[in-house]
Amino acid sequence: MYTENYGNFEDPKEVEIYQRTLLRRIRLTQHALVREFETQALGTEVHAIVVTWWYRIVPYAAYVKGWKISTSHFVNQDLATIWLDK
Repeated sequence: MYTENYGNFEDPKEVEIYQRTLLRRIRLTQHALVREFETQALGTEVHAIVVTWWYRIVPYAAYVKGWKISTSHFVNQDLATIWLDK
């Protein structure tokens, strides 16, 4: 078990691909192994994905009307109610 494995998940195939990546010196071969590792870690055996948090700051001019700010980047994205008062 690796100390960096904070989720305590075991994936022997992922470890094997990583170990093969460390032994490769040819860049193209190593690149292909890194893509295989990514597919295994983020596609086949996804246990958790860390999402970073940031504050939502939306600057806009005073003549933009109808904009309702939301707490998320993913909701209230309908631009049909927004107009410019110029």
